[in-house]
Amino acid sequence: MRHLQQPVIFDSARRRGPDRAKRPLEEYFQVARGWVLAIIAVGTLRLVLTLQGLPNNQVKLASMTGVMSLAAAHLAILCARRGWSYRDLFVLSYFLTLPYLLVEIAGLSLAALTREPNIFHAREYSFGTPLWLHLTGHILGAFTWEAWIIWLVGCLVCWLTAKVEGKASLKAS
Repeated sequence: MRHLQQPVIFDSARRRGPDRAKRPLEEYFQVARGWVLAIIAVGTLRLVLTLQGLPNNQVKLASMTGVMSLAAAHLAILCARRGWSYRDLFVLSYFLTLPYLLVEIAGLSLAALTREPNIFHAREYSFGTPLWLHLTGHILGAFTWEAWIIWLVGCLVCWLTAKVEGKASLKAS
């Protein structure tokens, strides 16, 4: 009579998705804390340097994107070595984009309030868009494509690390 049973449409124990992290957020934060602080520190340095009047071609050397790239690679290798899943790496990618977003919001807000240009809304980085559109793009990007790109690159690094170190492939969930 097995074929007459109702199919299970929703089983919360088997539900998968980004809203069901495998670990508490505190554990992810403990792993990413140093990188979160580094992103905020470099972003703050960037803001201070631009407010001191240094030219953008010098201030750009204090690169939050560079720190985020190093962080993404490090966290991906760490996930591979710990046997963490790609879902864990997905959560960690947001721990890199959100501090970046906070610094960007601060820099763009300061540019709007003072009506003084700074590196966060320089023509070469804003593509000539109005400040409100540039800010909206950063907010949308941080929650979507920026984190997703970090995650995808991290997945590749994670996979390569597992292959090079001869570990079993990572779990998909």
